Amino acid sequence: MTSSDLTELLTYLDSTETKLLTELSNQDLNHFPADGGWSAGQVMAHLTKTEKYLYPLFSFVPKLIRSQWVLDRFDWLNTAMSKLAGMSFLSLGDQLPKDFSKTEMSAFRGRFKAPAFLKPRRKLYDLNDLLRKRATARAKTLAALNRADISRFKQLRFS
Repeated sequence: MTSSDLTELLTYLDSTETKLLTELSNQDLNHFPADGGWSAGQVMAHLTKTEKYLYPLFSFVPKLIRSQWVLDRFDWLNTAMSKLAGMSFLSLGDQLPKDFSKTEMSAFRGRFKAPAFLKPRRKLYDLNDLLRKRATARAKTLAALNRADISRFKQLRFS
């Protein structure tokens, strides 16, 4: 995959996401599930925070880290800090809908509990504000990917 392929893919995903989100109203965006789950607005805020958090991985790692061993240590530190901040794995296998297919069931592993620094605030979100912040984060990511040597991403692994 080349840098332009990756950029094209991310741009396509971004435009598809935008089309889906334009159908969402602020009322739908701020519906908090009774089970304590996140609203759609919180999910969007989390995705933007996560992309911003991962930006150094796209921007600096391909340039600065020349060894998988160094990246493995960085990955270990990132995982340890995330766990200290509350990240954990939640298995929800017993809560799956009855109509889940066997294929979906075999692919489902559960979900993560976000570390504190990636958790969105429980507040009322504005769709236009969220879309603007998401677009800004995505533009920064795309710019970093366009500057990066994409072959470096093929050489390095990060959990």
